[in-house]
Amino acid sequence: MKVQNWIEQTCHSLEWQTWGLILMTYTAWGLLINFWSVLPFWLILPIGACIVALHNSIQHEAIHNHPTHSKTWNSIIAGIPVNLWRPYGIYRDTHLQHHQNQNITFTREDPESYYVSPENWEKMGKFHQLFRVFFNTFPGRIIFGPAYLMLKFFWNEIKALGKSKNQYMNYWKIQILACIPVILWFWFCKVPFWQYFLLAIYPGESLSLIRSFAEHRAAEQVFHRIAIVESNLFFSLLFLNNNLHCVHHWKQDLPWYELPEYFQKNRHVILNMNDNYYFKGYAEIFKNYWNKPWIHPLPPLA
Repeated sequence: MKVQNWIEQTCHSLEWQTWGLILMTYTAWGLLINFWSVLPFWLILPIGACIVALHNSIQHEAIHNHPTHSKTWNSIIAGIPVNLWRPYGIYRDTHLQHHQNQNITFTREDPESYYVSPENWEKMGKFHQLFRVFFNTFPGRIIFGPAYLMLKFFWNEIKALGKSKNQYMNYWKIQILACIPVILWFWFCKVPFWQYFLLAIYPGESLSLIRSFAEHRAAEQVFHRIAIVESNLFFSLLFLNNNLHCVHHWKQDLPWYELPEYFQKNRHVILNMNDNYYFKGYAEIFKNYWNKPWIHPLPPLA
């Protein structure tokens, strides 16, 4: 009995599920790049998009101390630049800032908020305001979201660099160094960057934005702001069960493979805690918000 308990505890601490997923993801990525030049685009597109989105989810797990409790090792494991454009260190620091639950959706404190402060709203031109409303529809987020968020991200980084206030300079140095062998590998495998961007990076980011589309809303009580989306096996695996988002914010240390069981065991408590902010799959979200915004960019609590 003691031996069995020791084996179970060892397997649990090793997180073999996460290690296996990481190995499969990088293997799939390697095979895709290696055979890129002989594969048809209609096959590259779904595979490339899923790999990028899944790697984004793996980075999210690494931020929350999975598969190891070492910040350095998790940075090495998850920091391989599959999506090329965003340094892992910046994602980690801003995401941990987002996890100060009391500040979720607040425009100044939450770097992942999709709301706009009243003063920034007034500074926007009419077209920009209309776009931000459209941006909060499902098609607007999925089609134009990656481009808008990338441009906004790079613009903010360039402005910070121009003011000599870029606190993430070391992360950029690491990112550039990490991208060099990847780009050389692409060149060796005859993978044009524009193809990789259009067939893997952009649709992969669009897939990731499906998860984050309606996962937070403005509300007075903290956990009323955080959604539960009970999705199918495909999206649950792609997002590593982060669609059960309220559970993740409540129990931030739980690994991805324990979230569904925890939710089912505590279903009533969690849905009561988040005021039943619940969707039965992403099809319901698409149905509700394909032609109307799910939130107005101005926070109602402003």
